[in-house]
Amino acid sequence: MLDKSYFKIVKENKRNSLDKCLKSLKDGELSYEKSIIIKVHCLNTYYNYCIASYSYKNRLPDQCKLLLNKVIDEITSLDKEDVIQIATKGRGTKKIRYDHFWFDDTLVFMNILSISILMEDESSRKKLGAFFQKMNINDNLLNFFVNQEFIALKEGESPFDFREKKFGKLKEHLRVSTQEELEDFLKIYLEKNWYQNLKGTGSYNLHKQAPEHPTFPGYWAFEVAAVVKIKGLDDSSFRDHKYYPDRLV
Repeated sequence: MLDKSYFKIVKENKRNSLDKCLKSLKDGELSYEKSIIIKVHCLNTYYNYCIASYSYKNRLPDQCKLLLNKVIDEITSLDKEDVIQIATKGRGTKKIRYDHFWFDDTLVFMNILSISILMEDESSRKKLGAFFQKMNINDNLLNFFVNQEFIALKEGESPFDFREKKFGKLKEHLRVSTQEELEDFLKIYLEKNWYQNLKGTGSYNLHKQAPEHPTFPGYWAFEVAAVVKIKGLDDSSFRDHKYYPDRLV
């Protein structure tokens, strides 16, 4: 088991990286293409900062909400043409791309939405919802976290295929399950599916770099905690699971 001091270092490294990214964008000295890449990088760095913060002290720091607002303002300033500009650059061939975002980025969106729900930051959540509409990202799962209820896509709307093989069961249970059925499913999801869903992302097997390299922020299923909060579920059957951030619910 990693010592808390390890996660303190990772948290500080992520915060320093995030501050540098935000400052470079504020200074306005980046090229057009570089600024787009940095905005996406800010979102990922913020997410990892939150993970490391919770790994360190089992809570999210007070400044998380302020930082989230800054990061959301940067990412939502992008247009579809901006993202197309970088969609095929600087990414490994094994990455999975959907529409204009890669699977890594879309997974981060889901978790950022979950964090905004857990911090009760309605403003950031609504801004991301408007951004998804602008980018034509019509996904039931992302929309669930935006609207805090499951809304079927309208007839004629094209779904944004957010890894149906990985998250299809979660979508289906959010759509039709009773409270008890959803509680049972989330227990299984944590035990059997959650970590495996990270395959194809930079987070999978990242723990193997620790403790030699201060790059592993931890593993936390923020989306499960957000579902529990939205639905008012009884999490007693999985509250002690190693990936479940119970202090945020």
